[in-house]
Amino acid sequence: MSTESTETTAQGTTDATGTGGEGASTESTDTSTVLAGGEGEASTTDADTGESAGEASTTAGEEAGDSASQGDADGDGAGAEVPEKYEFTLPDNVPLDEALVAKVDPVFRELGLTNEQANKLANAFAEHRVSEAESQQAAYAKQVEDWGKQASEDPEFGGAAFEKNAELARSAIGRYGTQELKALLADGLGNHPELIRFCVRVGKAMSEDGGVDGGTRTPGPKSLAERMYPNQS
Repeated sequence: MSTESTETTAQGTTDATGTGGEGASTESTDTSTVLAGGEGEASTTDADTGESAGEASTTAGEEAGDSASQGDADGDGAGAEVPEKYEFTLPDNVPLDEALVAKVDPVFRELGLTNEQANKLANAFAEHRVSEAESQQAAYAKQVEDWGKQASEDPEFGGAAFEKNAELARSAIGRYGTQELKALLADGLGNHPELIRFCVRVGKAMSEDGGVDGGTRTPGPKSLAERMYPNQS
């Protein structure tokens, strides 16, 4: 009988990918203004040259078993394919951007992404967009707050007379402002110092003209328009 010496090298690689994305929610709050009131593992085993036939056989058997176990752990691994259509599942507060889907679809296909992999990328991007929107909302709320502080300290209409002047400004908005303008003011612009300044001046002109409460106009040497736009007369 003859004994043959064999060398066997087996390699196993696993690549596990996880799915799922965590959604972030944004909450809009009413703004009160002055004028508005996996991990992957890889293993490689080489049989040393010169080992006995029994040792090489044992090593090959163990490696074959490891490869089978790793193949099972892969799940979608070898059988995963690019779907005919990507189906995305995003957080409840994030609408699907169909235009963006149409743009990235060919890129995903070129990369050979499975539906699971595409969803993982889509959810990561959705979380970034939500975080970005929350940051912008917080920055705007801070801006509205700063406008209000600047207005209350304005040398022309702020300080001790601020509330009285603010009432004059609101009277002007109440008489001449449209519903659309009032909606903008309630959304934060009602704290802008320059807008308040303009409305205070209109309110004062109305008061001098007897029109703050919408009553009968008090006769005077000049009309409201003439006082507001003296260079146009």
